[in-house]
Amino acid sequence: IRYMVGTAAAVARGLLPVEFVRAAMAKPARVSLPRAPPHTLVLVDAEFFPPKLPSGSKHEPGVRPSVVISSEGDVARAAFREEQLLPALTAQLLHPDWSEWNEQLEANLPSQEEVDGVVARSAQWEAECIERRKEQAKEEQQMEEEAEGNLQLK
Repeated sequence: IRYMVGTAAAVARGLLPVEFVRAAMAKPARVSLPRAPPHTLVLVDAEFFPPKLPSGSKHEPGVRPSVVISSEGDVARAAFREEQLLPALTAQLLHPDWSEWNEQLEANLPSQEEVDGVVARSAQWEAECIERRKEQAKEEQQMEEEAEGNLQLK
């Protein structure tokens, strides 16, 4: 998460191109990413799997059961966010680690040559994956046609 946040901050500041993020997070990438300090990284929300239904119970197809926060819960959550969480996070932004990170961000970024290489390799890898999928689909279609032909011969 800290690498994603650091990279997103670098992109937001115009220090890295947006396409670099996707390329850097892709499978074949080997690149050093800026790592944000741990201060202010907070899980704000989470979604959980649907609750287990009692035996024999069914839910409507296409409708995903979920836990719903009441309107009072929403009010309490918003109040906590405004009164507790945001002031605490703001105070954490003043932590010396963030100042140091800001000062050293550009020095810790990959070079333009590395960025271009990662983006190019990622594009090539994606193109190869698409080509492999096309070949697999073609082979599967040929196998189906052969199987149909064999059935017709019998």
